[in-house]
Amino acid sequence: MIFQTDAISKSFGQRLVLDQVNFGCQAGEIKAVIGPNGAGKTTLFKLILGLLRPDSGKVHWKAETERSVGAIIEKPSFYSYLNASENIRLFGKLQGHRINSEKVTEILVRVGLDPDRKDPVRNYSMGMKQRLGIAIALLGDPEVLILDEPFSGLDPMGIRSLSDLLTDLAKEEDKAIVISSHFMDQLIKFCDQVSVMSKGSIIVEGSSYDLLSADPKTYRLEGPDLLSSDVLKELDLQVDKHRVNVRSDQMLMQDLLGKLLEEGTVITACIPLLAIEELMKPEQ
Repeated sequence: MIFQTDAISKSFGQRLVLDQVNFGCQAGEIKAVIGPNGAGKTTLFKLILGLLRPDSGKVHWKAETERSVGAIIEKPSFYSYLNASENIRLFGKLQGHRINSEKVTEILVRVGLDPDRKDPVRNYSMGMKQRLGIAIALLGDPEVLILDEPFSGLDPMGIRSLSDLLTDLAKEEDKAIVISSHFMDQLIKFCDQVSVMSKGSIIVEGSSYDLLSADPKTYRLEGPDLLSSDVLKELDLQVDKHRVNVRSDQMLMQDLLGKLLEEGTVITACIPLLAIEELMKPEQ
C-alpha cells in the first residue's frame, strides 16, 4: 500500500463523522469511495492529506511517497481571469516548481486541454475545469492523486472522457488514484476497488467485479408500452410508458418475465441495477 489508514476516527463537537475507518490504495490502482452526502468522504480525504488531525488512529505513508500527492478537495479553484497556461504557471510557482513553456504545454496536452487556447478559464465548461484542476494536481508528477467528487456537474460524455484520463494515469503511469462520488454508476465500471461509506463507516468494500457480480435486488424493465400491462398494474409499481424498476431476486424476476411474455407485453431490456441504497444497508 502507498498509504493506509489505521482505524481513524474524527468528530466535530458531539457529531462522530468518521468511525475507525481502515482504508488504503496501491500504485496503479483506482479506488472509489462512494456514499451519500454527509457520509464522511471529504473528511476522510482531508485526514489522509493531513489537512485535519484524527481524534484517534493513524495514517501511514510509504516513506518516499508522503509528499508526492496531488489533490482536489470539494472543487477546483482557479484564477478565473487567467487562461489555462497562466494558471498552470502561477500554481506551479506557488508550489515551488519551475515550469517553462514546454512543460506547460506537456501538462495541458496530458489532460486533453488545448495549450494554445488564450481565453480565460471562466469561459470553460465544467469538464474542462475539472481537467485543468487535475493538471494542477499533477504538477510535480505526484505518485498519488486524490480527487473529491471529480464528476460533479459533468454530462455523460464528460464523465466518460475524464474516466479514460484517470484510467490512463493509473495504468500507464502507475499512479494511485482515489476518487469519491455519491453516484455508484459513475465509478464502478472503471475503478478497481470500491468502498461504500455510510454514516462515517465503510460498510461494503471489494473489487468492482465482485460488486457488479453480486445478486441484484432491483431490475429495470424497459419496453414500448408498459402502462398497458395488467401484470405490472397488479404489482402496484410506479410505471411510466417505457420503463419501471422492480425489486425482486433472480428467480422471481424470471417468473415475472414469463408472465409478461404470456400476456403479450414486449420487454426490450431487463437491466440489473446495483443500487447504492441497497449497498448502504448493513447486513443483518
